[in-house]
Amino acid sequence: MSFWAVEGNEGGFLPAEKASCDEALPYGLYEHVRVEKELLELARAGELRTSIAALPFIEVCLSEGEYQSHKHNKHQAVRLYTAPEQEAAFSLFGILAGGYVHALSATGREDEDTKTIEIPACVAVPFRRLSMSVGRLPIWDYAGCVLSNWKIKDSTRSVSLENIEILRTFTNLEAEKWFYKIHVVIEAYGGQAMAAVFKARAAAKLANSQKMKHLYLVQDLVPLASEVNECLKRLSACVQMMKLTFSRMPEKCKAEDFYNIVRPWLAGWPSRGVVYGVPDDDNAEVDNKAKAITQVLGGGSGAQSSLMPCLDAFLGVKYAPDDGSAACPGMKKFIEQLQKYRLHMPIEHCHLIQTLEKENVGIRSFLSHCNNVVGIWYPSKKDKEMEEPHNNDNEYKGDIDNTQDGNGSSEFFMDSIPMVHREQQRMEALKLSIELYELKKNYNQVVETMLSFRRMHVGFATLYISRQAKDLARTASEIDGAKILENAAVGTGGSTFAKHLMHHIDDTRQCLYKIRSPPIPEIDIEERLQLDREPEKSWYSYGMYEALQDHIDKLSSLFGIINDDANDSDVDLMF
Repeated sequence: MSFWAVEGNEGGFLPAEKASCDEALPYGLYEHVRVEKELLELARAGELRTSIAALPFIEVCLSEGEYQSHKHNKHQAVRLYTAPEQEAAFSLFGILAGGYVHALSATGREDEDTKTIEIPACVAVPFRRLSMSVGRLPIWDYAGCVLSNWKIKDSTRSVSLENIEILRTFTNLEAEKWFYKIHVVIEAYGGQAMAAVFKARAAAKLANSQKMKHLYLVQDLVPLASEVNECLKRLSACVQMMKLTFSRMPEKCKAEDFYNIVRPWLAGWPSRGVVYGVPDDDNAEVDNKAKAITQVLGGGSGAQSSLMPCLDAFLGVKYAPDDGSAACPGMKKFIEQLQKYRLHMPIEHCHLIQTLEKENVGIRSFLSHCNNVVGIWYPSKKDKEMEEPHNNDNEYKGDIDNTQDGNGSSEFFMDSIPMVHREQQRMEALKLSIELYELKKNYNQVVETMLSFRRMHVGFATLYISRQAKDLARTASEIDGAKILENAAVGTGGSTFAKHLMHHIDDTRQCLYKIRSPPIPEIDIEERLQLDREPEKSWYSYGMYEALQDHIDKLSSLFGIINDDANDSDVDLMF
């Protein structure tokens, strides 16, 4: 299993390998680690940039061949062959690069130099090399500050806020550590959520297979629907635990501490840009053209997590297109920004999001398929009252032509099935209708929990950023106050987050189903008479009448269904 594998990994998007990324750092990076541990003290003393620039230049060797070729080079070399070693080093150089760029602004000092900031070669060169190796942009991202930035204290216990330790921080303060811990534990519960997603996805794939497209085999769908129901219940419980973990943020990370101390270090590169420096000597094996490239990258952000995009893709939650309305201007630009965040995600995570978004086996597709099957066997007006999803882009589009004649009717299909098997399938379809009711109810529960999580996210964004900025702006000059509010409107990842988070809540809400009761089965009078004429083919000889009656009783007791259109004689004729 690869380092960033998700399927089959109980940690989900957390690293699949148990080894701590901290233990993976070679001794050759000792000086770099020392500066990282003293970063805030050096910054407050005005010595951080000098200390970082004075670090020894280290050649990063990603294979034994590279190491052997660099043995006689005047620069020291370190071997980083494995994924944990490379991720640990990438995180270390990322925090040093961020420390150098924000050394003045994060400590409340004005940087009078308006030129681009050049990160010293001793950090920039290995950082860029590792960036190409791990497949992410050269800045301290969400994967570096959260996903791979922890180790477990007691391996016999599960991941929890009390049982993990954060490896690297800008400030070494409890507020920053707690901020990362909250996200690590959310991701851990997200791993359990993804396990439920993969299991439900496998059932949906089976239902989407060629065999299951034949609506005659209803009995094969019933256990799959039951399995998906259990997955949805588990998924809802996991999202609820994610929300409860998120709610503990204020315990040790106060809003004022986050805004004034932690957040400035997590910001992206300033608008004037950053240059990744190269060695001055001509013998350095570095592309010197890189020295002229100025980059402006977004910093670490929760939007770089792959968890919520994967859950959205599975549940069928989509961003509404930008219609140019005043209610949410710039939505198209915001969606483009979200796509850019994927450049900060591990490649395996990005591929998984794309797969879930493109394939036609999401949960809504499965529910639509079940709804179609029930409608084939019970094409009554009650069945038509079962509401279709709001967003049907991912509905099941299986081959149902084999159930219809040239006129688009299912009569030919029904007539071709022996009577006893036809009634058996109707009984199975009734079971499926009950499962479908539960599916929609459990799906709605997941969506409601997601909505609650997102509302909490908006609340924290308001409390920890917007409100803090307004309080600070009141005591500042008019010009400085306007600048503070402008900066607060942009998240650490570089997006104008607040209004679009609210818009996405609306998108999520649109996915809720309007649930109505399953249909009570009706048997055609002619079919009933035919069963009476052929008792050897009747339900009684197969013991199916009693089974169906049990399901009818269950429907009546669960949903209190009353057939307003049926009189007493109709009821007698049904059975």
